[in-house]
Amino acid sequence: MVTRVGGLASGMDIDSIVEKLMSAEKAPLNKLYQQQQKYEWERDAYREINTALSSFDDFLFDNFRLTSNFYKKTVSSTNSSLVTATANSSASGSLSIEAVSQLASSARVVGNTINATGSKKLSEIGITETSVKLNAIQADGKLLKKAVTISIDGNETVDSFLKKINNSSVGITAIFENNKVSFTAKNTGNNTTGGEIVVEAGADVFNKLLNKTGITNGSAIADNGKNAIFTVNGISTEKSSNSFSLNGYTVTLHETFNSEQSLGQSFIAAIENKNNAQTNYSNMLNRDNPGSLADKYLSGTGSGFATADELRSFFESELVTRKNNLDTALSNLTNAQNTLILSDAKFQTDEKDTYNSLSKEVKDFIKGLSDEKLAAVADFSSIDTPPGPLTQSEYDYLEGLSGNDANIFIFTHEQLVEAKGAKTAGAVYNSLSTDSKKFAQEYLKSDTDFNNLSSEVQTEFEKLSTDEQNILKALNSESIASVANLIDKTKALETAQNKITELSNDIAMFNNTVAAKQNNDAVYNTAKVSLQTALLKTATTEEQRTAIENATDSDLLNIAKVLEQSGATVPPVTLTSTTDTDNMVDKIKKFVETYNGLVTTINGKLKETYNRNFPPLTEEQKEEMSEDEIEKWEKKAKTGLLRNDSILTNGLYAMRRTFMDAVGGLGDATINSLAEIGITTSSTTSDGGKLIINEDKLRDAINKNADQVAGIFTQTGTAKDVKSGKLEDTRGIGQRLRDELKSFTGTIEKKAGKASSTNQSYTIGKRLDEVKDRIDSWLDKLKNIESRYWKQFTAMETAINKANSQSTLFQPSM
Repeated sequence: MVTRVGGLASGMDIDSIVEKLMSAEKAPLNKLYQQQQKYEWERDAYREINTALSSFDDFLFDNFRLTSNFYKKTVSSTNSSLVTATANSSASGSLSIEAVSQLASSARVVGNTINATGSKKLSEIGITETSVKLNAIQADGKLLKKAVTISIDGNETVDSFLKKINNSSVGITAIFENNKVSFTAKNTGNNTTGGEIVVEAGADVFNKLLNKTGITNGSAIADNGKNAIFTVNGISTEKSSNSFSLNGYTVTLHETFNSEQSLGQSFIAAIENKNNAQTNYSNMLNRDNPGSLADKYLSGTGSGFATADELRSFFESELVTRKNNLDTALSNLTNAQNTLILSDAKFQTDEKDTYNSLSKEVKDFIKGLSDEKLAAVADFSSIDTPPGPLTQSEYDYLEGLSGNDANIFIFTHEQLVEAKGAKTAGAVYNSLSTDSKKFAQEYLKSDTDFNNLSSEVQTEFEKLSTDEQNILKALNSESIASVANLIDKTKALETAQNKITELSNDIAMFNNTVAAKQNNDAVYNTAKVSLQTALLKTATTEEQRTAIENATDSDLLNIAKVLEQSGATVPPVTLTSTTDTDNMVDKIKKFVETYNGLVTTINGKLKETYNRNFPPLTEEQKEEMSEDEIEKWEKKAKTGLLRNDSILTNGLYAMRRTFMDAVGGLGDATINSLAEIGITTSSTTSDGGKLIINEDKLRDAINKNADQVAGIFTQTGTAKDVKSGKLEDTRGIGQRLRDELKSFTGTIEKKAGKASSTNQSYTIGKRLDEVKDRIDSWLDKLKNIESRYWKQFTAMETAINKANSQSTLFQPSM
């Protein structure tokens, strides 16, 4: 450390002099600081561009990824008090709702009066269960695949328990009012396979809450839900909800109309579907029906399966058999893979089998022994002083072997040495190339002789490379036999697996056929009851009522046909969709506006003038300026950093290029590019390629083919796709731009990185590190320079002080 001496002797302001000298010495350092600041501003300017590009990419993703997000359709209804609808972009044609005989409604159960209040504990009304399991109909008209468990704690009240049900995912609304509990399914519809609210566990809880008896686990507490029954475009059908999707429309039924016609059509459809399902069901069980399940699985005598339960029992038994066969095939393959390839010269056939039948543990133990120890194993009984060359633990292990593993002692030292180094069939097979494996799977037999192949096999063998041929020829007879056996076992496993798959598919077919019969029977019963109920309401005599109640299917079918023809009193409700042209035009205008905004931002940076009169400020300069002055200075200093930048120029051109070519694969060649729908680039050079819209031409194109216009923007494809023998770019404008934006932002990141980047991962960052190293070097250099100045001035002060002292000595004599 340099001792600093002020200007006491010389009378000079040394501190001020050194400071001014150092200020001059700092000039190169200040330039480095300014260069560092310019790099940081340049980096930030690039990142601001990337932020704008990312925002545009997000806009494209949100609006042009899916056709359904790009344009809408409006729907007109000829009677909106009865039926309304909305439509998505896939809606086509029109829908005619001819009749609605029944609206969908939710299943509900209302209990009897109980002696309780909402704050009463469940334990006080005799409930001791700790949980219940509930299931309920969902929006798809089916129960949940897994029931919902709702816990009950010791202090649970009626209100708190019902609140748990309401807040659960089961889909039930529970209320307690006027001493009664009510449970209502949140979703409408009729579950044709059972009730709509089912108690799967904790049944006694609901016996107590509803003040009923007979509720058991697995039983329905509400089964009175109804489907909407209606006729659309001449087809009688039903849905679990009054709002449903059909051909791109979302239809909502509000009122019933032409009920008699709908009831007639529903019954006709129901009895037809019931009969068809019954025919399929019967054919499945009938052996005389070619291709039926009975025909496939029954052999010998017999007409088929009497019932579905009989066929189900057969399938259960057959599945067990085939799974056992699969396990056996898998075990055989594992054994084949692990079979050691032992030579005929050292092992007889039965000796090979005996060795390979040893446990894996014993064979692995042998592989770990030296030749000396293997000799001891071969002559184990002759070891006079245990453990001999073996360790005590090895000797104890061998002495403890029993059963089949004790056969290890029948082998000679020579045999054990070979077995230790032998490869498994699996290892040999896996060492083959893909083509060699394919050849082996097809042609290799246990007795294959590569020097004496048939002409057919020789032809295939010669298709292999020379190296592959030599590898196969190098296999000895034992290896060939083992690998061939492994391949046979592999094929046997594949056969067993295929048998399981085949049976599983047939079981699924069986279950679907049974379910279809049950479902159609349930629909038929509902349709029959609905028709009879409607007819009973019009009956005026007891004789008529009795006839309706006892009517046969044939009688009811005749009545239904009459109703179908004469039951309409209200004109059908027609739903027609049209493209919302205004919405689509607004979307495209927003796209052009957003793109042009991005072009303006980038073009502005490219044209900014760099002002050399405003370099970055040094710290000393900032200390002499106000914050407002600094802000104004730096605003001017930051301009022009990206002027004529090649990255921005190329990126802008690449985006502009995406508009030039037609979008391939759209079908209509007259509407497959932006120019053909009225969108072109500006002819003004200074605009940088902004887009201009001819709105009239755009509207004409949309009205002519909205799907085609949507495809121009939203179609997904590839840059080089072959269509009709020609190479085309089938990407829509949205995808093209997003691909270019990905490349554009990636190039900028290589130059300027991103917030999470390390300096060494991008170009400007490396320059910043280089400048920082130079700054650090200069700081060290300046310390040395300042020390030197202080040494010099200190020496001067010391010399002056010494001279002054000598002068004082001479003064008395003078």
